Amino acid sequence: RHKESRRIKEAANEKLKQPSITASIKTAAELQNHKDELNRSLVEACLKANIPLHKLSSPAFRKWLVENVKGGGDIVSSYWMREKYLPEIKAAYDADIKTMLKEKDIIVMCDESTNRKGEAVFITCFKILPTITNSSPLLVIASVDVLTACNGDTTSKSIIKALNKFDVLYENVVGVSSDSAAYMNKCVKLLKELTNPNLIHIQCWDHKLDKVSKVFSKRLPRINECVKNCKKLFKNTRKRRHNYKKFLKDKYKFSQAKSATLFPLPVMSRWGSWKNSVVYLSEYVDDVTEYAKTLGDEVESVQYFNSLSQLDIQILTAEATFVKDYCGPVDNVILFLEGSKYPTAHRLYPQVNELMKHFEVVQNATDVKAVVPTDTKKALEGIASNSKADYVMKRFKIAADKCHKILKNYLENDPAKIFFKACEALFSPTKMLALKSMEVSEATKIITKHLKKLPFLNIPESNFVVLYLVLLDNVCDALKKTIKKDKDYCVVHDMILSMRATHPSFAEVCLKSIFFTTSNTDVERASSGYNDIVCPRRCRLLEGNAEIMVCLYLCDDLEIDSDSGTTRHGESTTAAENENDNPDDPDPVLI
Repeated sequence: RHKESRRIKEAANEKLKQPSITASIKTAAELQNHKDELNRSLVEACLKANIPLHKLSSPAFRKWLVENVKGGGDIVSSYWMREKYLPEIKAAYDADIKTMLKEKDIIVMCDESTNRKGEAVFITCFKILPTITNSSPLLVIASVDVLTACNGDTTSKSIIKALNKFDVLYENVVGVSSDSAAYMNKCVKLLKELTNPNLIHIQCWDHKLDKVSKVFSKRLPRINECVKNCKKLFKNTRKRRHNYKKFLKDKYKFSQAKSATLFPLPVMSRWGSWKNSVVYLSEYVDDVTEYAKTLGDEVESVQYFNSLSQLDIQILTAEATFVKDYCGPVDNVILFLEGSKYPTAHRLYPQVNELMKHFEVVQNATDVKAVVPTDTKKALEGIASNSKADYVMKRFKIAADKCHKILKNYLENDPAKIFFKACEALFSPTKMLALKSMEVSEATKIITKHLKKLPFLNIPESNFVVLYLVLLDNVCDALKKTIKKDKDYCVVHDMILSMRATHPSFAEVCLKSIFFTTSNTDVERASSGYNDIVCPRRCRLLEGNAEIMVCLYLCDDLEIDSDSGTTRHGESTTAAENENDNPDDPDPVLI
């Protein structure tokens, strides 16, 4: 009769029974895996948002987690997150990067900077060149080392240590990108002896062109002094800036000739900022002077503008316009080379040569007014004194001569000159049009001559020549139809991509060539990221922990899967932190 009772029937329907030991162990393991995944994903989320892990130990935040997040009580303390989950994430990152680097051609990119404690921080990145399966380059952080002394010996050891850590074959290192410092030249010399004697040393062209840009501030002291005083006039003076903007609105209320725009303050460490300030003054120098004369202050900057005569303003306008017309293109090339998502190697030398031609015309001109652009010519004609105008034109010629000499010297002594010339000859649209106009036999000789200088040629030369002639026809046909697009667009790149499906090996060689590094700005970004992480309130980070943070913070759109050990393209991971603190410390150090 008891089998017919309601309690027995309900128990039978629900199939309730005491779990076995095996089932209990399995359930406990599943719960532990769920707990680990919850904590690991929380750590990754904090890293991506650059949230210090000690924030998770805040009593108010933990109370909110327990009350509002399912399983919030399973979240461990920040100490155990640093001790257990950060190493797991870093290990997954290292394993994935090691897999990605296997049998890939890479360029080592490195840079030294100074952290907030005055230590030399040497950052090494690996740029993975395009492959058959991935048509775009990929950048990963390899190491972040704090060096006791930054010289050729210590930097070369740091790079070799990073190569060995990720099991990179030395013959797969096709180039090293750095600045032009003497110790880096020695470093590359040592690397050639110890690793690959054929690797190419790429000296950052953005740094080189920045030196050309700085010529204008040195050779045109009048406009440089005006920029300095204008910066003093508006820096840290909110009320003065507000009144200046109101002054412009009232002055051009009816004519709308100019917009009420504030003066862009120049920053010494920011490329192009000085030029932007000068471009502003080429249009607003008379307005700034007029506004300064309404101020009753006796400060140096106000006195400077009060002392300017109409002739001084005319000279400043002429110099500022010259900077806009001739320094502007230099900064545009710098900005172009900063990009890493589009190819620049085959367009580097053509753009540098174009800059040289502009400076050479002014350098050799007997009458500067006859060769400068319309705006500069108009500004020169606006100078009331002929003798002053002649003096200004003389300064223009001196500046142009200096810029031309610097660029010529850089081209002649570029350690990567052979490669970049070959890349220009094979993939520059202008050169390709010239090849198309030649006889096939003559064009074949030129193609064969230059393709031997490509360090990653892995197909027979005869095959490359035949396929290159097909690419040549496609590019020339596309150039006839292509409407001019933005500066980043490259018809050669498009035509190479169109051949990937049918001729992948040929397309791979071409993509590696045009995506070869021309500047070191990616490592500059890594240095900036390092300073974002090791901020004043987190200066006590250990060296190894700071490396973990930077690697995860700047891993070029890689999303690390700690469970499966795979890498996916997605959100770029961010900072991690670890501190040598005590789990029982009630007041942990902010990191």
